[in-house]
Amino acid sequence: MVTEQRSALQHMDGYPFPVLFSVSTQARAKRVAARCERAHQYLKGVLGFDPTLRLLVLSPEDWAEYAAVQTYGMPHSAEGETLIVGARTAEFFQSIGRMLDDVVAPEQRAEMESIYGTVDGQPNMTPFADLLVVHELGHLFHEQAPFDFPRLWLMELFANLCLHTYVAEAEPEQLPVWTMLPERMMELPTDRVRHRLLEDFERLYAGVGPENYVWYQCGLVVAAKSIYEATGVDVLRRLYRTFATQQGTLTDQQLAQLLEARVHPMAAQTMRMWPR
Repeated sequence: MVTEQRSALQHMDGYPFPVLFSVSTQARAKRVAARCERAHQYLKGVLGFDPTLRLLVLSPEDWAEYAAVQTYGMPHSAEGETLIVGARTAEFFQSIGRMLDDVVAPEQRAEMESIYGTVDGQPNMTPFADLLVVHELGHLFHEQAPFDFPRLWLMELFANLCLHTYVAEAEPEQLPVWTMLPERMMELPTDRVRHRLLEDFERLYAGVGPENYVWYQCGLVVAAKSIYEATGVDVLRRLYRTFATQQGTLTDQQLAQLLEARVHPMAAQTMRMWPR
């Protein structure tokens, strides 16, 4: 759990938000902070909202004291304004890559290795994981407004659309890094994940299990890519503004109609064409 006692961490100056880091992680902290600053500036310009944030970059020794999740190196947010990343990438991401070992064709594996590089003979998932701090930043824009999306999957689609739009507009060279793994994950055989319905995601959320949760997130990354490519940056603004002002509960039919009318038909297609 994040606490108010932060004396063990160092402070980095030069950013418009607090940056705190463990001893020996300064170079990593500078890289993450620079991306957060760019993404923060970009997204607040698009969405017209300026969330408060602070960034913690933690060594394994400091993780248990400051982080809000147990798995070391898993990017996440805490206390409604704190973004937390590890000095090293969570080993979990390499295990996700290994789920594809007997799925991808040799030419697909070669393509993944060319995009991600390799570590221990496997595609290196660190470049992908490093982008996820922007996903977590995206959540601050609705949490601090504040408003809730009417579905958990829609909340996660919004955060992924924040990330995809930022990358496409500000770091386009990272687009293959962001999209390759999710596209390959959606090719997993149907028996590799227990839960596949959006209704299951709503009911269980992270309770679907770590690998199954990543499968859902990958599906939402692919959906965000399609939505952005169909209409560009304005769809992110429309999605945000629609649900910042929407009140009351919605049936699935009402939600699909609202998405189609006020966001974009491709957003409604995420519901209607979700893989089963």
